Amino acid sequence: MIVFCSIGMREFKGKKENGKEMEENKNIKMAESFVGVQTHTSILNNQNLKIKKTGTIIAEEHSVIYSKQYLQQAGITLVALVVTIIVLLILAGVTISLAMNDNGVMDKAQFASNMYANATKDERVMLEEMEDSIIDLSDSSGIVIKDSDENKINLSQIANYYGKYVNYNGTTDKYQLFYVDVAGKYSNGEPRVWLQYKTYTALPGALGNQYNSSRDDEIISNEESIMWQINPDLDNKYGVIIRGLSSWQSNVKEVAYLSNPENWNDTYLAEGDSEKGGYAIGGVSAELFCDSYNQARGITDSIAKDYFEAKAFKKNSNYGYLYKPGYENAGTKDGDYGSYTDSASYPIQTSICSGIYRFSNSNSQCPWLSSMSPEAANRVCFVYGSALNNGNGAYAYGVRPAVSLPTDIEIQLIN
Repeated sequence: MIVFCSIGMREFKGKKENGKEMEENKNIKMAESFVGVQTHTSILNNQNLKIKKTGTIIAEEHSVIYSKQYLQQAGITLVALVVTIIVLLILAGVTISLAMNDNGVMDKAQFASNMYANATKDERVMLEEMEDSIIDLSDSSGIVIKDSDENKINLSQIANYYGKYVNYNGTTDKYQLFYVDVAGKYSNGEPRVWLQYKTYTALPGALGNQYNSSRDDEIISNEESIMWQINPDLDNKYGVIIRGLSSWQSNVKEVAYLSNPENWNDTYLAEGDSEKGGYAIGGVSAELFCDSYNQARGITDSIAKDYFEAKAFKKNSNYGYLYKPGYENAGTKDGDYGSYTDSASYPIQTSICSGIYRFSNSNSQCPWLSSMSPEAANRVCFVYGSALNNGNGAYAYGVRPAVSLPTDIEIQLIN
C-alpha cells in the first residue's frame, strides 16, 4: 500500500513535473510566437516605414521635378515678355523717329494738311474769280441795277428780282422790273432794261381805231423801228415781205400803233430819258413776254414741259405769232404750230413775279401785246385771262405800257 502510494506519488510527481515542463514549453513556444509576431510586426512596420519614406522621397522628388519644370516654364514666359518689351521699345523708337524727324510722318501729315488747305483756298479763289468773271461779263453790258440799300445786283441772278418795284418817273409803286436784255435781243444788240407799268390802262376805243397813218406809217416801213426790233423772229422771216406790201393789214397797223414811242413817251417815260435813248411803248412783244416768263421761272430748256415759246408764222396770207409749249415742240416742224393759237393748256401762273405776267383773272382786262397773230388779218396777240392768246382789234381792251431804258440810266429797286 505504502509502496503503491510511493509509486503513485512518484508517478504523480513525475506527471506534475512533466506538466510543468510541458507548460513551460508551451509558454516558451507562446513567447517565441509572440516574439515572432512582434518580429513580423516590426518587419511590417519597417516595410511600411520604408514605403512611407519611399513615397515621401518620390513625392519630394516629384515636387522638385514639378518645381523645376514650373520654374523652367516661368523662365520661358519671362524671356518672351522681355523680348516683347524690347521689340516694342525698338518699334516705339522707330515710330517716334519716323514721326518726329524732319521728313517724318508728322511733317508729311502737316504737309498734306497744308496742301489740302491751299487747294481749298485756291479752289475758292478760282470759284470767286469765275463768279467775278461772270459778273464782269454781265456788267460789261453797262447795265446797273441796285437794290434799296444801294448794293449792285449780280445780273446773273436778276430774274429773281422780276416784279420788284422800281423807283422811276417820280414813283415807287407804278413800274416793275420786267426783263433785263443783256444780249440786246430786242434792241439790235444794245443791252437794255425793260420796265412794265403796273396799272392796266383801258384804251379810249377799239384798238383798230387808234392807228394814225401820219404817225404810224413810218413805224411799219422803217426796218430799224421799234416794231421790228421787239419782234425779231417775225422780222427775220417776214419783215421784208410785210414792209413791201401795197396795203397793210389791220393787225400790222395796230401793232405799229402799240410800238410807236410817240404814242406813249409823254405819259410813261421819265423826263429827259428820251434824250438818253429811252422810250415807252403800249406793251411788250409776244417773244419778249415768253423770254421774261421763262427766265423768271428758271426754265431754259426749250423742250421743258411748260417752256413758253412764241414763233412767227404765215397762215392764210397773214403773218404773226403762234404759241406752243416747248416739250410738245420737240422734233416737230413749224407747221405743227398751226393748231396752237393760245397757251390755255398751260395757264400763266399768277404767283410768278407779283402778277406781272397774268394781270387779272378777268377776261375784261386783257392787255395787248405788240405782236401780230396770223389767225386773221385783224388779230393781235394779247394776254387773255390766264393764257396767251389773240384778240380782234375791233375790241377796245387795254394796255400795260412798257419802258425800255439804255445802260446809262441807273435802276434802283424798292423793297
